[in-house]
Amino acid sequence: EITIYVQVPPGTNSKDIVCEIDPGTIRVGVKGKSLILEGNYPENYKVNTGECFWSFEEAENTITISLDKREQTWWPSVVQGEPEIDTQNVDSKRKVD
Repeated sequence: EITIYVQVPPGTNSKDIVCEIDPGTIRVGVKGKSLILEGNYPENYKVNTGECFWSFEEAENTITISLDKREQTWWPSVVQGEPEIDTQNVDSKRKVD
């Protein structure tokens, strides 16, 4: 799973939000303004659209997007062309209680 936090301008309400999640692409923004995030997922990765969702925290002007990846692997970035992380340096260990 990938969680994305997107800041929007103050005064934005949920009816103004554009959030389109497709198997291979994402588009996020506010109606009437330039998109904030748009593009293809890296390396032809896909998401399970039926398990993806978004919510809006109006008090914090933040959209929270949850993407359910089809493959459980580290993505170098959310969309192609964005800054990448070095996936070899990611601590992938999980503590099980």
